[in-house]
Amino acid sequence: MGLQGFAPQKNVERIPAVYWPGVSGALHLHWAFSCLELPPFAAGHFNYVFVRSMPDGERAPLFIGETANFIERMQNHEQWRNAICMGMNEVHVNLSADSFWGRRLIESDLLQTHRPPLNRG
Repeated sequence: MGLQGFAPQKNVERIPAVYWPGVSGALHLHWAFSCLELPPFAAGHFNYVFVRSMPDGERAPLFIGETANFIERMQNHEQWRNAICMGMNEVHVNLSADSFWGRRLIESDLLQTHRPPLNRG
């Protein structure tokens, strides 16, 4: 499944910012995209969260991960279909880590706090 149906992101200046708290107390800034829109920096390396956003503004993380190449990772992501079935309508991306270990630290920090259902097992 993955990127089929993705369109390039438009109106980049209107991308909502979301802060996901980690167990460390850090707030990790993520940019929220529709799961049908491709971030303009999609070839980059960053952390991501598959999210179900509700009408009341609440957001539930369904899967938390990191990647060296977002486009390649999303093309055949093993949890994409499951996330869609669970109501995923956003993908949040964090650009702050500049190394593999930096991305792993953010991923671990967020996983310990949120324990998304698709990261279990």
